[in-house]
Amino acid sequence: MLFQPGENEPLSKHTTFAIGGPARWFFRVKEYQDIKNAVQWLQKEGVPYVTLGGGSNVLVHDKGFDGLVIKMEDRTCEIKGNLITVSAGAVLAVVAHRASEAGLSGLEWAFGVPGTIGGAVRGNAGAFHKSIADVLVMVEIIDVETGNIIRCTPDELDFSYRTSLLKQKKQWIVTHAILKLVQSDRTASQETLRSFVQQKRERQPLGASCAGCIFKNVSIDLFSSRTDIPIEFLQKRFVPASYLIEKANLKNHIIGKAIISPKHGNFIINQGGASAQDVLDLIALAKARTKEKFGVLLQEEIHYIHSL
Repeated sequence: MLFQPGENEPLSKHTTFAIGGPARWFFRVKEYQDIKNAVQWLQKEGVPYVTLGGGSNVLVHDKGFDGLVIKMEDRTCEIKGNLITVSAGAVLAVVAHRASEAGLSGLEWAFGVPGTIGGAVRGNAGAFHKSIADVLVMVEIIDVETGNIIRCTPDELDFSYRTSLLKQKKQWIVTHAILKLVQSDRTASQETLRSFVQQKRERQPLGASCAGCIFKNVSIDLFSSRTDIPIEFLQKRFVPASYLIEKANLKNHIIGKAIISPKHGNFIINQGGASAQDVLDLIALAKARTKEKFGVLLQEEIHYIHSL
């Protein structure tokens, strides 16, 4: 089949922020062969490219992206015993729900986490002190430069808090992953899942037009003074970015049509018609204020999509 990308696709339609200008070319991956076709086209044309999953955890520039955006929409998910083989485009929350329905435990934390498996693996997504790296067995990757298929174990991908080797290897695109969970009581697993979701509903602005958490939490080792840090954070060895932003009196702060959530300081919400610049200005303000107050520089967790 010929590779036929669309043109000038508004990326605001494909991100949870509902922000972003057009992609010069846009292609939906529906099956495994599609990604191979896309890679062959990229090798021939030599244009910039990015992959997009569920559209969370990203901020697209107002001018869009002058290259190819590959939207991963292959949702394949197969469960055999306690192993789940899943395509990069599968929605993380759906995989978590299917695992729980099958009586498999270890992914319940992911039910309220937006995005797809590919993005979750690339950024080592996690919640409630657990992460995707905890349940990974193997990741399949296609190298855009060579076209080669690479299979890596978690140990080979240098996973750590919200990052992996995949963030450095820009030419690698995740195509599949194998997860290994634990056989469990179905009822108990679903109760755990519901508990996690309820906690998220109480603390986070679920359903709002946002990208998820903007900043990474901060290691306690980066604080020169810890006198104002609550004991619970000292014990856990990290301080939530939301706490720092709240103490900098920035919750509910508005720039343009974007607002720092009054419910959770690490979420920025598009109130309707916000620009990427509105969000960037709030990010810069949060970094400056928390740096001034606590002496630490917040690091973004979200990924920026823009043309050079």
